[in-house]
Amino acid sequence: MTKMHSPLTNKIMLASPYNYTVGRQGYKVCKITPHHMAGVLTAEQCAATFQNPNRGASANYCIGYDGGIVCNVDEVNRAWTSSNGVNDCQAITIEVSNSQTGGNWPISEASWNSLVNLCVDICKRYGFRLTFDGTPNGSLTMHKMFWATSCPGPYLESKMPELAATVNAILDGGSAPSPTPTPTPSTEKYGVGTQCCTNTLATSSTGGKVYKGDWEGTITRVVSGAPYPYLLNNGTGWTNDTGIDTDPHVPGQTGADQILTVGSVVTSVAMSLLANGGTRTINGDECVNVPALGGWFPTKFLSEYDASDGAKDNYLANDKAKVYVDQCTVEAINVPYNLAQIHGIWVSATPLTELVNGK
Repeated sequence: MTKMHSPLTNKIMLASPYNYTVGRQGYKVCKITPHHMAGVLTAEQCAATFQNPNRGASANYCIGYDGGIVCNVDEVNRAWTSSNGVNDCQAITIEVSNSQTGGNWPISEASWNSLVNLCVDICKRYGFRLTFDGTPNGSLTMHKMFWATSCPGPYLESKMPELAATVNAILDGGSAPSPTPTPTPSTEKYGVGTQCCTNTLATSSTGGKVYKGDWEGTITRVVSGAPYPYLLNNGTGWTNDTGIDTDPHVPGQTGADQILTVGSVVTSVAMSLLANGGTRTINGDECVNVPALGGWFPTKFLSEYDASDGAKDNYLANDKAKVYVDQCTVEAINVPYNLAQIHGIWVSATPLTELVNGK
């Protein structure tokens, strides 16, 4: 089957094959369904969450707060986005970052421009126009039409008629918006590439949930004027001048609300298996369902805690057995969704425990 994605795509980060359906079951693409991320994320951060095979969701495209576009599911395939199989078989689904959390969940100018341009490109290639009448009958639909949710949020919902009108005007020969706003010179103290330590990390540049601890990293993005303008390591979290120290040192444990960093050596607390969950072969590996990690995980990376009788036994045949993750290194993290990547798999970071000095 031929793969397809928009020429506006900046990057391809395909979702786990367990999070979408191959093909569109005979339906033709004739709709677009924008969603909101309910968070301030880059397109890459959003796409990464759908690479977790236990996520159970995906989108054809992710648009970051900075306007970046990532293809997450090829257009020839049905993404799992809108809680409705027929809609998702007919629609190109798009996750759009918010510019701040809460309130009416607004989106940035850069995100809006990318959304408009992407919709225009989709409509041109598939030969339809956008119609919005507030029902699933239109070619522009919303998640809340199919499920008890507020998605795409009050702000984006209010912009649906404008989105349809703007896209159709461009299809009729009007001018497309600039894909990105003119950059504003940074007024911040530190710039991209600065190595630093910080005792404060937020889940977004505007705040979100704020953690206290001890982290180090490299500033990879600066949002001038934001409460937490510095992004560390392309996703560790956001910090500001108050928490920052440009004399890096080795971070220690951060307590109950720790945020792991890339390179952290971890194991886990004792975790139960899903009762009667059995095993499943995923990418050639025997896996068991570990709810604390978020779902299926390869047995080759797990060990069993001593059973109550002090003996080791076959934990695959013992639903009461508890397992732990063998010592490994964190390869990537996603603070907003509390995820860590180990052995190439995105898991919940909650049960992971950082080892200091190897123990």
